[in-house]
Amino acid sequence: MKVLPAGARGELLTLLQHHLRRALNTASTVDSVTQHHPSGMHSIRILRRIWLQLAARRSLTNDASSLHPSLSDATVKHMPEFPLIYPDFIPTPIWGRRNALREELERADMLERRMHIDIPEFYVGSIVAVTCSDANMGNRQNRFLGICINRSRSGLSHRFTLRNVVEGLGVEVMYELYNPTILKIETIKLEKRLDDDLTYLVDALPEYSTFDFHMEPVAHPAGAPIPVNPIKV
Repeated sequence: MKVLPAGARGELLTLLQHHLRRALNTASTVDSVTQHHPSGMHSIRILRRIWLQLAARRSLTNDASSLHPSLSDATVKHMPEFPLIYPDFIPTPIWGRRNALREELERADMLERRMHIDIPEFYVGSIVAVTCSDANMGNRQNRFLGICINRSRSGLSHRFTLRNVVEGLGVEVMYELYNPTILKIETIKLEKRLDDDLTYLVDALPEYSTFDFHMEPVAHPAGAPIPVNPIKV
């Protein structure tokens, strides 16, 4: 059954109400309607029934909107933050590479992957730890912790790069966000930097890229704004 828009339902309700009143005013009594127009009473009942149904639906809609007056406002307010929280779901800005079918299939695979692994919120400048499957390690796992210096590409090919200084040597590891060998992603410290790209840390002093591999996670209150680290290199 096709659902009418709210404006169309209002117009139909007004029209039915007009015809119902006109039909009731035409006959002085119910007996005269039945006597002169045998089918008139049946039509009036149908009009009355439809009018009552539409009125009930409009009443339910008004009640729902009164219970949640700021629902639409909250949704609109949340939308501008979506590209920042989920940059992997943003389509490529290069129109020549856009394909509706491919994007739909990729997003289905991305959502399916997120059903099996928790991908937390993090930004360029956040301290992130990634645990991957590694057949060459004794415990078959390899964990790397570092600062996220870059996030690029879209869809299933979205990737991010972590940087840390190990024994005086700068190490950068690039991960594909939806790589099936990734076992766990942890946001150790959730924060942003003034820049959206920190690849220039390769030319900075090691102190700007050195983090303890056994660093304890820093709790971030739910709903609190993301802190911005104002440090400049």
